[in-house]
Formats: sequence, C-alpha cells, structure tokens
Amino acid sequence: MFFDRESTVVITKFNNLSESVLTNYCKSFGNVLRCFIKTSNQTRNKDPYALIKFAEASSVTSILSHRNHTINGIHVAMRSYHPDTSNSGSIQTLPSLMSLTQQNPPISNKNNEPKPVNYDRIIQENHALKHEITNLQKSLVEAQTYSKTAYDTFQVLREKFEVEQALTNKLKLEYTAMVESYEARLKQLSSSSSSVSSSIKATEKNKIKEEPIDSHSEVKHSINNSLEMQIIKDHLEQAQIDLGKSQTENALLNAKLISREQQFDMRFKELNNQYVRMKKQYEHLSSCIKDFHTKLYPKKRLKSELKEDNMNKSDRENTNKTNDSNEDIVEIIMQVDPVLP
Repeated sequence: MFFDRESTVVITKFNNLSESVLTNYCKSFGNVLRCFIKTSNQTRNKDPYALIKFAEASSVTSILSHRNHTINGIHVAMRSYHPDTSNSGSIQTLPSLMSLTQQNPPISNKNNEPKPVNYDRIIQENHALKHEITNLQKSLVEAQTYSKTAYDTFQVLREKFEVEQALTNKLKLEYTAMVESYEARLKQLSSSSSSVSSSIKATEKNKIKEEPIDSHSEVKHSINNSLEMQIIKDHLEQAQIDLGKSQTENALLNAKLISREQQFDMRFKELNNQYVRMKKQYEHLSSCIKDFHTKLYPKKRLKSELKEDNMNKSDRENTNKTNDSNEDIVEIIMQVDPVLP
C-alpha cells in the first residue's frame, strides 16, 4: 500500500502514543487504511513520526483544517505529506524486488574480490514485504466481513418482503370472500324484496283476504332492507379502500427491495473486484519473493509455510515450541557455501 501526497498526513510530536491510539483519533475524520510509525534519519534526535493513509483525499483536507489536535492530553502536530523520492528505503514505496546483482552491483577491487552483500538491507526489505502482505490479508478479511454483513441484511429484507407479500395475498383472499358474500346477500335481499312485492300485487289482484293490508309494516320492512343494502355497500367501499392501501404498501416494499438488491449487487461486485485485485497483488508479491530468494541463494533450498488460523493447524503448531510467530516462517537449509555473482 503506497503512501501518496493526496491521501496521507504526517503526525509529529506525539511522544509515546501507539499506532492504535493515533488510528482511532484519525478515524473521526475519515476511513484510515494504514498507520505507520517510523524514526526520522534526517534529524539529530531521530524523532519518530507517523504516516496516516486515508481512503479519501477529502479526509486529509478535513484533518488539516483543524489547528488544535490533542490526543490523550498530548498536543500533536499535523502536516501534509511530501514523499522523499531520493530515499529509496522510505516506507511510501514497496521495496524493489530487483535481483541482488541490480541492487548491489559487485564492485571489483584490484584483487577481483566482489563487494560484500548488504544482508541488513535485505532483511529490512523482507520485513517490509511481510508487513505489507499482512495488511493486505487484513483488508481482505474486512472486505469479506462486510460482504457477509450485507448479505445477511439482504436476507432479512427478503424475509420481511415475503411476510408482507403473504399478508397481502391473505388480504386479497379475504376481500374476494367478502365481496362474494355481500353479492350473495344482495341477491338474496333482491329476491326477497321481489317476492314480497309480487305477493302484495297478487293479494290485491285476487282479493283473497278481505282484511286490510298492513302497509306500515311493509314500508318498515322495505326501509330495513334499504338500510341493510346501504351498510353492505359501505362495507364494500371500505374493503376496496383497504385493498388499495395494501397494494400501495406492497408496491413501496417491492420498490425498496429492488433498490436494496441493486445496492447489494453493486457493493458485491465492488468487493469481488477488490478481492481479485488483492489476490493478484498477493500472488505477484509471493512470486517476486520466491524469485528473489532463488537469485540470492542459487544452491539453497527454500521452504515457506503460511500459518493457518484454524483449530487443527493451531493444535499441530502448539506442539512445536519454537514456532510461535503469526508471520510467514522461512527456513533456509544450507547445502554449500553461498556463491556470489
């Protein structure tokens, strides 16, 4: 991960504050990708300074706009980052993976003896590579965690939508049954009213009974039928209103679910692309390291093992008292004396 001028700030005068404390403070201004503390070689006192890399350049502008930065009672200094291109060993660039002959060209003296290899520099570059690979693995784990969280949220929304869909279907069935019941009742009332009217007309026509007809009772019965029909119509209108509301809510939930699905698909594709890039970068670094050791030790055998984070691997490694590191274990078996080009 490179430190560039646009997304990196430099923190000085922070005394003995740790990386985690500095990182937590800077997170309030934006997403922090990396924090690296280094000792300056250009000053007499060799004061340490910290490089903070943000995900966005706007976070750098935001943190530099504040003049007073106090962390745990310590007033720290913030300034913009200016890469030192003349210093090939600085942390803003990855160590060069060129061959040992290109890094340290042999300078022959009068006796044709090559210049000794700078093993300290090689060890520092190897350590920087391991640190970079660890950071890539952490970023990959964070991306996988975020992807799992997004997928779980999507599943919850889908289940909620299915429940709402089932409720809407239930309301539709109830509404259909209610309409059919009201229609049957209306037909029954209409037929009853028709039979009463025909009976009255037949009685008046044939004059079967000489007793006077109770017209008041018939009018009252007709009024009751009209009121009942009005009540049924009101119930039908209310059922239609409820159905319209349910359909509107269903449409809103459907639109919301479609929007969430689109957001999830976009984020998933972005995380997948980021994972592919990190995997390619990791494979490239591993290939460069193997090539580097092959050129450095042409007659030595290299054995590299990556410690796995699972119970079976942990139990097996705990039996070995010497293997307690979380980093890559490199074992070099000497066969012959190193041959320097």
